[in-house]
Amino acid sequence: MATTSQQSDFDRVKRWGKEFLPALWCRSLVLVSCGLLAAGLLTSCTSHSTAAAAPHPRPATAERVHYDLTGQPYFETPDGNITCGLPFFHWSNLSPPSAAGSQQAVICRIKKYTVPPPAACKSRQDGGTPPGVLMEPYQYASFTCLNVLDDQDMIYEPAANGGAAQPRNPYHAHSGQDINLGPVICFVQTSSVDCTSTTAPRTFHLDPDSFRSPLSPADSVLAAENRGSPDTPASTAVVRPSTYQSGNNTVFSNITWNQWDSATATGTATYRFNTCTPNCAAGNYQTDQNVTISFTDPMIVCGRWFFTELTVHDPAAPSDSGTIMIAPDSYDSMTTPDCLPPSTG
Repeated sequence: MATTSQQSDFDRVKRWGKEFLPALWCRSLVLVSCGLLAAGLLTSCTSHSTAAAAPHPRPATAERVHYDLTGQPYFETPDGNITCGLPFFHWSNLSPPSAAGSQQAVICRIKKYTVPPPAACKSRQDGGTPPGVLMEPYQYASFTCLNVLDDQDMIYEPAANGGAAQPRNPYHAHSGQDINLGPVICFVQTSSVDCTSTTAPRTFHLDPDSFRSPLSPADSVLAAENRGSPDTPASTAVVRPSTYQSGNNTVFSNITWNQWDSATATGTATYRFNTCTPNCAAGNYQTDQNVTISFTDPMIVCGRWFFTELTVHDPAAPSDSGTIMIAPDSYDSMTTPDCLPPSTG
């Protein structure tokens, strides 16, 4: 006769056998089956075990490590090729603090790159300063030519005794850090930065081979409208207009838009234009119906997305069809300090 204690032990062994032995048997069967599969004796294995590693496995995503740099917002990537910071931050007691809005501007300079710089940078006399990224408050980042003085206070620390300025040492970032500069947080990897505004849905990516500043889902690409002024300021931006004017002599009216997205805008319109016969001063106008107009080649200009080309197709007047540039002109004359050369996002 088994004692109460022995009976309890026996019950535990019975219960262990019922509950755990089948599972152990299933695991053994899976291991055997997978072994046979490896040997070519089976054609399937339903185990949840991990598949064999690929010959060239993808590297794991770097862990994001928060790092606060709001008190000294200036850093460089691990390879030292990119430096980012706030050029108008109150860097020194020797200079007055900047306005709160301008402190939010971010600059990233890059030393070695293959991504093409804006065409305007090639003609500007800027002492060979490399291009970089500028993102102002609530605007899109632009890959543009930067003046050598744009971030002077950030790069150099004035000497208190009036002597020569001394270079500041940027914080040497580590790959995987999420560096908080205040207006932006930049995810840093060995040779790239991905910065996100903390006040607006604006982001940009910069590495030696590419720059991106994608359009926010809630925003639209704009079209600059020239109503006859010498320059087309960015304030003339329009989206899906019913009437569109390109200079003094060309007006599109009764526009029906078939498409308006981040790549192109296409519609049909009534086209009224000066035939310039016998000359433009004579003011002989022609009006054609069902003319196709298209806006294309979107770029970032003056911190916003603009279509930069207008194409007109008028079967009744082939000589008055064609493509013209429509980006704001003020970036050429530099009459508007906030405007920058066009930059693909």
